Amino acid sequence: MTRTRPSRSAVVFAGSLAVGATLAIGGASLALWSDAEHLSGSLAMGYERFAVGAPGADLIPADGGSASFAIDGQDAASTLATDGQWAAAIQVDSLSQGNKGLHYTLTEPDWGEGILGAAAVEIFWVPAPEDCRPGATPTPPPATVEDHTSTPVPATYTANTEAVSEFWCIQAELDALPGTGEYRNLARVTATDPSDIQVESTDDWNALVGSHLDPAEEPDHAIPFTYSTFRPGDAP
Repeated sequence: MTRTRPSRSAVVFAGSLAVGATLAIGGASLALWSDAEHLSGSLAMGYERFAVGAPGADLIPADGGSASFAIDGQDAASTLATDGQWAAAIQVDSLSQGNKGLHYTLTEPDWGEGILGAAAVEIFWVPAPEDCRPGATPTPPPATVEDHTSTPVPATYTANTEAVSEFWCIQAELDALPGTGEYRNLARVTATDPSDIQVESTDDWNALVGSHLDPAEEPDHAIPFTYSTFRPGDAP
């Protein structure tokens, strides 16, 4: 007796499948995706990372699309009160694999009513951290930087594993602490003596007046950086 084995036909389904997920690993936003089309698609994996900090130190990774650069208020205020100048460099690392670009903006904070609030403060792009120093003159930034915004990663496909590092400089100058100066007073007294002769006496004194602002009371400050990614054809 002969048994006939039923034949199975292969069914080919032509379609596409896209799966996306976002993980946080070590402070980095890890974006995974796959794309299969007509059974001959490609598999792409990548991640994005954005971090801010002092050059040469451990950078602070973004949390929820933003990261901040912390300023030691007492240290900055003390240097300003003593030297009249202060500067600090900031490093920003950006990485976005695949075909998603990355754009970020920094926002200058309210410096308050302390010593930094009394100083002239500016923040500008610099080619390297050593270019950030008291009295430095800003250099023209690249085309990807405008004012306090930057697009370090374009929306073109990349599998780079090295982040793009950019640098910014906070610079402050203070001519004198508010309320400081020199006080001088001149007193003159005239009178008539018993012999009806007019006599006169003068006296003067001066003193240095100190400011009510104390570097030890300067609060810490933070400069926020916010970033977003964008696809080809979309505006940053």
